[in-house]
Amino acid sequence: MGLLRFAGLVTAARHAETAEALRNAQSRVESISRKLEETRAEVQACRSKLEEAHRQLQQADERAAREAQRLEKLKADMERQAAREQKRTSEFPALELRLDDAERTLVAARDHLMSAEVKLDLLEGAANVLDARTRKLLAHAGS
Repeated sequence: MGLLRFAGLVTAARHAETAEALRNAQSRVESISRKLEETRAEVQACRSKLEEAHRQLQQADERAAREAQRLEKLKADMERQAAREQKRTSEFPALELRLDDAERTLVAARDHLMSAEVKLDLLEGAANVLDARTRKLLAHAGS
């Protein structure tokens, strides 16, 4: 055996073992190569999905930023409206007092107007009586 080895020769059984080991190794290499290609394809698909997810995340971030700006604007608008409403509410008692005063002034003005109308009616009545008497006297004097 040592001489065969020295010459680079092997026995048929050793050759068969080595050939079988080579076939097994080649089969494993082919299997591993297929798995490697499948894994590469999966990795590429995952990269594509990851890129799409990243793009969607960026879009969502942009939308969120726009909505945050919109929210801040709405908050500012609401604060301005609340301040206006607070001002109106604080002015309400003063307006009620002014309205009550205006109502009292209106009632007094109506009373004065009615009094003036009564006086005018009296003056008109007196003028009519005076006119009737004057006509009567003139009619008596002219006859």
